[in-house]
Amino acid sequence: MLINKYEKGKMQCVDWLDRPVCILQSSHWILFSKLYIYAMLVSYVFL
Repeated sequence: MLINKYEKGKMQCVDWLDRPVCILQSSHWILFSKLYIYAMLVSYVFL
């Protein structure tokens, strides 16, 4: 699964599961990436 990170003005966007997810502040990216890594680990362990 490929994730493309890009910026639209002050919005930071990422294409995730073929749909764009936009976050206004860059500080949220730390939380987003932690949640994403956690979800990947959980799905890897349980699937």
